[in-house]
Amino acid sequence: IHMCPGSVPVGNSQVFGSVTAPRGYGLDKRYYEVGTRFRSLGAACLRGAANACDAIHDYALDWAQSSGLGGPEGRKDKPLYWNNTLTANMRLLSPMLAALGVAEQFTPLAPGDRDVLGRWLKAKVDEYEHGMRRQGSYKGGRDGTRARKAAHNHAVQSSIAAMSYGAWSNDKKYFKTGIDQWFITLKSMRKDGSLPIETRRGARALFYHGRTLSALVQLAERAAVQGIDLFNSAPRRNKTIHHAVAFFLDAVEEPDLVLKYAKTNKAPGPSKDYKFQDLGGMGSTMGWIAPYISRFPDHPNSQRLIARMSSTHSEPKSYLTHELDSAVRANGFSSEWIGVDAKCLYADPRLS
Repeated sequence: IHMCPGSVPVGNSQVFGSVTAPRGYGLDKRYYEVGTRFRSLGAACLRGAANACDAIHDYALDWAQSSGLGGPEGRKDKPLYWNNTLTANMRLLSPMLAALGVAEQFTPLAPGDRDVLGRWLKAKVDEYEHGMRRQGSYKGGRDGTRARKAAHNHAVQSSIAAMSYGAWSNDKKYFKTGIDQWFITLKSMRKDGSLPIETRRGARALFYHGRTLSALVQLAERAAVQGIDLFNSAPRRNKTIHHAVAFFLDAVEEPDLVLKYAKTNKAPGPSKDYKFQDLGGMGSTMGWIAPYISRFPDHPNSQRLIARMSSTHSEPKSYLTHELDSAVRANGFSSEWIGVDAKCLYADPRLS
């Protein structure tokens, strides 16, 4: 934790009474700062800043007591609902619960406050649940895949929120949601390691494959805190997190590998040319790198990443590898799909 910030400003933070994401593509931008705030406070609290630990409790209670936040708007089959649920799960509930888990180790909540917060959190996790567990599979053709809908990155983020609540409240049913999600998403994997729901996304095929890797790592890290090893668990021998990482690295170095899937062009976002991949910067798409190297320093995937930092390396290059190299060189950073300050928790001394 030597890379965690020693302090962070703990002034007033905003709460909102609604989630108002766009009806098309995107999330409620106001909540980006909410998630960032909880990640920053959590990192400072972990380093020993008592005022940051207190601020986590105060901010979370402010949401529970003052926000009046209702459930998500929109029909369940429309983008508005999808965008609102992802906003709440990824930018509010999961980072809040991660920070609360850190603060609990230093300054436990008073029982009355914990009861108030617990009731509110359970209600919001339930209202914004979007795991798609009973929605069957895609139909192929224009869908671009026959994978189970519950393998979707939105379902992973919903499961992170539920799992986090389960860990914080000691509720095994909610916690198991995350365990099950790990296997559901990995089971959808193709033989080459690609995630079919994500790689059909046109110019953002690798953008979403990478972000789903980050979300899966969040699940596995939460399980590890409870003594459960998901990283070395898989539905099949050839459907592991390592296979999914290897595909990402292969496709960043040789983007043509993903084009046969990306040409489906399903909800590609702002860039419509699937032949030119958009990673969206190193951010969340690469958020998994630092924790992955930390967990598997000797794995061929990690060695491959570290080798790119050598002044004499001759690793393959493409129009995407600069962003990959920048992410490895950064040695961890705070991003919403990984859910924590990864430099604080996972920085590798070999890359410092």
